[in-house]
Amino acid sequence: MANYFSRRVLGRAPAHPSSQHLRFLLWWFVSLAIFFVPLRSFVSLAVSDEQYSYTLAVPLISFFLVWLKKESIFSQKTRYFGTFELSLLTIAASLASLIGAASLLGRSAGLSLDLLALLLSWVAVFASCYGAESLKAAAFPAAFLLLMIPLPGRAMHDIVFFLQQASADATARLFRIIGVPFLRTGFQFSLPGVDIEIAQECSGIRSSASLLVCSLLVGYLFVRTSWRRACFVLIIVPVSILKNAIRIVTLSWLAIHVDPGFLYGSLHHRGGLAFTLPAIGMMGLTLWVLRRSEAIPDEQASVTLENDRGTNG
Repeated sequence: MANYFSRRVLGRAPAHPSSQHLRFLLWWFVSLAIFFVPLRSFVSLAVSDEQYSYTLAVPLISFFLVWLKKESIFSQKTRYFGTFELSLLTIAASLASLIGAASLLGRSAGLSLDLLALLLSWVAVFASCYGAESLKAAAFPAAFLLLMIPLPGRAMHDIVFFLQQASADATARLFRIIGVPFLRTGFQFSLPGVDIEIAQECSGIRSSASLLVCSLLVGYLFVRTSWRRACFVLIIVPVSILKNAIRIVTLSWLAIHVDPGFLYGSLHHRGGLAFTLPAIGMMGLTLWVLRRSEAIPDEQASVTLENDRGTNG
């Protein structure tokens, strides 16, 4: 009787895949209902603030990755989490939710903790329905969901300030390279006939966040080794800064030599794609180099194997 209770009530008996999916969906919808208020705040923030607009795409991408790897994820030999592991996840989610509800760390940090609690509850439900091995196979899609969590205001402010400073420094170097005279005061540049300021909105935080999401996704799908994936993700920092500096210098040059309206026109407000394409090109070149470096050892191993076969023959 005790063994029956352990297998049935605690969910340790093998279940049919369709029943597993149904149980997961049921508890997933329950979690959405429980966390409805913070989810509403999350969607409102992502829609109203461009700095967080990328977060809405994160759960869709994570779901796509699970679907893409469904054979390896759901074909794992089932080894369900014990009550101890699930209890730890549940306690962690509850604590994060309580702290977030109390807003002990501020409103933005409270929302971040609420979403962390939601994600931990999803992990607990997934582990309960599909087992530890399936969760291990889905580790990257699960970890990818952390990008849903909006950074607290102070952390976001520090990142934006860093991008502002780095973009201003890179812009100054590019002005010197192309021979544009300027006088710099902090984030302000006095140019021939025009003055510009690299404001927070010009820091490139939105495109940098989008490049981060894309680099994580592409690295996971097309790069095999962990250290090369890390290199591919880290390269977005200089690429984003250089891309933003090129955008600022191009608009400034056009304002000086063609029309000052370029600083306020459609190219400024809606021309981000034109300046993102070079960044995508640089990321593509980096990806090619990394994949090529992975292929060389395989080619060498293949040649060695052929030589050994020839010698044995």
